[in-house]
Amino acid sequence: MKIRAPLDPEYFDLCQAEIFAAGAHSKGLTLDLSSKGAAMRRIGIVAVIVALAACGGSSSAPATHFASTLSAVNESPATTSSGTATASYTVIGSVGYTNTGANISYAITFSGLTAPASAAQIQVGAAGTNGTAAISLNAPAAMSGTITGTFSAVNIQAASGGGVNVGAGSMDDLLAAMRAGNTYTNITTSGSVNGEIRGQNQPQ
Repeated sequence: MKIRAPLDPEYFDLCQAEIFAAGAHSKGLTLDLSSKGAAMRRIGIVAVIVALAACGGSSSAPATHFASTLSAVNESPATTSSGTATASYTVIGSVGYTNTGANISYAITFSGLTAPASAAQIQVGAAGTNGTAAISLNAPAAMSGTITGTFSAVNIQAASGGGVNVGAGSMDDLLAAMRAGNTYTNITTSGSVNGEIRGQNQPQ
């Protein structure tokens, strides 16, 4: 048996309609699936969908994992390096907007730099915007390698870029910026002191 919603060109199976009915019943609503005419069934299904939406749904949990792909074209202005890197960040402990108990682990693998890395940092700013560093990471003086470690609120420096601000020691500010896509991983070298390769840290 098929039931068609008047505002949707697709058909709903009866089992799908029963799922809507179960959800409605849990919220004190009623959906009549008896044979009273196709029009009444259509209206009933739409009414349940609207009612459930009005009652509110579950909200998404804050992102706890971030990743970026670094390249020369992402720098502003772009560089001519053939270097590349990938960066991954994971929140450990408290995953909300809180400084208490939250740490962030990281792993960055890079290769192909024109000179040994002089610094690796998390900087503040949207794509195409240059900002200052909120976190300095321990980059090896090599043209390729892997950087791993963990940092906490005490390692966060005051930083800003493009109207985005991170206060010193504020994990709240840093996580808010990361969750909005307003931070980037940047690796510098002696020939590119402002950054040879860069990538925006995106929530996963």
